[in-house]
Amino acid sequence: MITRVMTWTAQPGRGLELVAVLKEVAALSAKINGVAPPVVATTVGGAIGEVSLIAQAESVDAASARVAKNMENSEMVALVAKLTTLVADGGFDQIYQHA
Repeated sequence: MITRVMTWTAQPGRGLELVAVLKEVAALSAKINGVAPPVVATTVGGAIGEVSLIAQAESVDAASARVAKNMENSEMVALVAKLTTLVADGGFDQIYQHA
């Protein structure tokens, strides 16, 4: 089992909008893949404006397959395009293997 944390920094003043779009992404991903939705989380202290999408999967390959399936959906492609207008950077991923 793995946990994948995808993190973005919101454009100044756009943090709440980024959270809202990521919640839409999470709900749609759950619908497309038939799994529990990823969790949307914001930082507590530290870098203000960082927002993460946190998902679990059986393996890195399974997580990658979900992303590929998501991107075959036109509604998801539109949400991702909107997401790119709200972030200050390209974001980054961290993957943790459960012990």
